[in-house]
Amino acid sequence: MSGTTLADALAAAPLTEKAYLEVRPRWEHLDEALATAADVVSLRIVTWDPFEWEEARAPVTATIVPPDRSAGVEVIGYATVWATIEDPDLLGRTAAALLARVAADEPAVREGTLMGRVAVGDAEPLLARPADEALVPGTLEVAGTWQAMDPPVIEDLVEATYGPTGLDHRPPRLAPASEPMEDCPICAGTPAAFPFPFAPMLPTMCPEHRAAGTQVVRERLDAARAAHPVAMEALDHATAAGTAPHLPGGTRRRALDAADRGDLLALADVVRSWGVAFAEEPTNFEGAIADDIELLEDDLIELPGRLRLDGHAATAALVADALRKLLRAPWAHFSVQMAAALADTGMRDEARTVLTEVSTIAPDDALARLDGAVVLEELGRLDEAAEWLERARVLAIGLEDWLLGLDAVAASEAFAERHPDHGASEGELARQRAGWELRRSRARS
Repeated sequence: MSGTTLADALAAAPLTEKAYLEVRPRWEHLDEALATAADVVSLRIVTWDPFEWEEARAPVTATIVPPDRSAGVEVIGYATVWATIEDPDLLGRTAAALLARVAADEPAVREGTLMGRVAVGDAEPLLARPADEALVPGTLEVAGTWQAMDPPVIEDLVEATYGPTGLDHRPPRLAPASEPMEDCPICAGTPAAFPFPFAPMLPTMCPEHRAAGTQVVRERLDAARAAHPVAMEALDHATAAGTAPHLPGGTRRRALDAADRGDLLALADVVRSWGVAFAEEPTNFEGAIADDIELLEDDLIELPGRLRLDGHAATAALVADALRKLLRAPWAHFSVQMAAALADTGMRDEARTVLTEVSTIAPDDALARLDGAVVLEELGRLDEAAEWLERARVLAIGLEDWLLGLDAVAASEAFAERHPDHGASEGELARQRAGWELRRSRARS
């Protein structure tokens, strides 16, 4: 991506992947102290924040990578891609703030002790002080291409939030094996930083080195967890989450905020963006929203219907279509909602096509049958509406669900009153109602 502008790089961000982009701030005309400090300051943009769920989460964080994890000390500012897009000056201000901080605390930065002091409250966070506009870099240079977020990057984000993990990153020194093996990386003299790539190399080691290496992994992890339990717990969480799909581009927080405000159109915009983001792999969406489905499920289930009631039928149809592709369990519900919204917009043939899909793919969804009968009635297809109501009553019997049975009977009675020439007879419905009311009384006794 050499020569690529930052705007072009942001436009090409792989939002559904966990990736980062190196950005190098470039200053001109710095004095000697600031120029020395500038050598260790860098920026990274990330497509995923493992701690986005935190309340009042800052759009940018920073950490100091100590010498045992890199060729030299690095002071790195991490900004989310969505925050960078929303605030074009964010990276420049972050670089300016870090430059001033490094210059002010250079000995502690170079020694790798500042982050530990920040963690215990002996020093203020790296980005606590407002940026000096005079120190904003003249240019921000995109370095390379988007890269997969590897374990060191995830550890950076953990340490920027919770302080040092305390992990010993020095390559473990294992004694020579009594019977060296050619395909063992340790026997071959390959150095490996801890825990990556050392830990993943364990299965390829000879038996002696595998046993010794396993012991090293256990001892170092136990020591770090004992000394820094909060940071290590956060690292465990972030590492596990790093293998799962995620909601892209800050949409998790946007969805929750919109739901809390009752902003239907804002939530609809987020849902439609999910439909685009997960269009090629819609099954990944359920994994991405798994941690938040309990918070959002009711809002998503009700969203198309509420949009229709507010006069946004066209938007409701698009939202329902997106959701029926993203969430498998309530597929029939969203399909019926889509049909209803299409009918509202005058797209009657399209609405009927969607209902045909429901009848074919989910013939035994009783609730979809009840709701679909309403749409069919609105479309003037009264015989079909009566058939869907009858099917709902039969399904309720099979499910032995008295609440569903009473709802189906009530809907059928109302339909028969509006259309006396269609649907079940009054006597038949009366018998079914009596049976369900008896079951209800027994269930409550």
